Amino acid sequence: MRLCHAAYFSRRSESDQQDVADIVGHAQARNAERNVTGGLVVHGGYFFQVLEGDRQVLTRLITRIFQDPRHTGCELLLFDEIGERMFPDWTMRAQFSDDIVAQALNDFGLPRELQPETLSGYAVWDLVHSLVCYEDA
Repeated sequence: MRLCHAAYFSRRSESDQQDVADIVGHAQARNAERNVTGGLVVHGGYFFQVLEGDRQVLTRLITRIFQDPRHTGCELLLFDEIGERMFPDWTMRAQFSDDIVAQALNDFGLPRELQPETLSGYAVWDLVHSLVCYEDA
């Protein structure tokens, strides 16, 4: 297995009214089957996600995500091989509370309204990691 991580952002489709908690629950079950781990932040109409797993599995998963009508303007910012997982115990840890995300962004000195197209893959990785761990701090 060639262990990789990927980071992307996408805009949440205007037509998508499905509850994010439902999406996360489904992703957790599917990711456990595929040995995929990662984190997701939903804020300002955007999805920011980091995924870890086998290269072929991630390639298929990202292709499927980018074809999903719930996502528009998808941009893959990072796809690299890694030595170990940074989210080993999370099939999908998520942070989608606007209040918590806004407070964390303020604490980090970042603007409340992020401009995803200005972020690098590693910036998205740091953002997701920090925000999904924010309540634990």
